[in-house]
Amino acid sequence: MTPKFSIAQTVVIIKNVIFHLDGHITRSGEIGIVVEVDVVKVDNSGTVIFDYIVIVGKRTLFFYEDELSAYPSKEKT
Repeated sequence: MTPKFSIAQTVVIIKNVIFHLDGHITRSGEIGIVVEVDVVKVDNSGTVIFDYIVIVGKRTLFFYEDELSAYPSKEKT
């Protein structure tokens, strides 16, 4: 299994995300750059998820894969 996004890839946030420690809200549509990809083993059967550290503006923030999309989008509208 490989991560959906790679380091230095530009991504767009596709869900509003509230960071409870400081009350910051990252809004859908904001653009960021992936700076780190973490692999997390969820269980003994080998299930893994990928977490992404992304710079958005002047903040370095943590996102799950389902909160991001490639930018520019590869989908045709």
